[in-house]
Amino acid sequence: MGPYGGTETENTERFYVSERFSHPSTERLEAFVEEALDGADRAVVDSHLTRCSDCQAEVAELRTLFAALGDLPELEPSAGFADRVMERVRVRQPVLAAASAWLDRVTPQSTRGWAAAAAVFALPVIGTTVLVAWLLAQPGVSAQGLWTFGTALVGDAVVVGAQWVWTQLSSSTLAVWAAQAAEVVGTAGAGQVGLALVMFATLTAGSIYVLYQNLFRPQQQRRIEHASYVI
Repeated sequence: MGPYGGTETENTERFYVSERFSHPSTERLEAFVEEALDGADRAVVDSHLTRCSDCQAEVAELRTLFAALGDLPELEPSAGFADRVMERVRVRQPVLAAASAWLDRVTPQSTRGWAAAAAVFALPVIGTTVLVAWLLAQPGVSAQGLWTFGTALVGDAVVVGAQWVWTQLSSSTLAVWAAQAAEVVGTAGAGQVGLALVMFATLTAGSIYVLYQNLFRPQQQRRIEHASYVI
């Protein structure tokens, strides 16, 4: 009988089965190789290594790997590397913040700037006024005739522009989708169309609610658990 209540062979088998399931983890062996364990843990791992060939082989591989990594050359970034990287970083701003920043850039910051901006905006008005006055001074030209000519010219321009827009839209993918949607609505029953409208209205209301809760609701009244725009 051995000291563990069985024969010597049984005790030996029990010892080796226990050792098999008590191997240190790879992370612990890495810490052992790097000498990052405290005295007690290091003594336990060291004692295990004296009788475990598998762990001895793993420690040897880890030491070889760490030695190879230690022999690699250390590369340092060139001067100004971080600045060049940050110059190419583009952080998307919310629409309102981007619009506000653009207005700040284009808004004059001095009296001279406001004067220049006023002059730029006044030039078309002044030029148009001078042209109209010159035309009215010509013989045979009246205000009513000039008005009729101007409205006809604008009307023709609107008609031509509308025709161009219609031509572009009718040949686009959007027009094809609209035609297909109209065909589907025409072949579907009133009940199906009504159900689709109800689903669309429900999804739209839900989307508006989510946008309000996360974007437009006052800052102090909403819970922020993710990236959010601050109004």
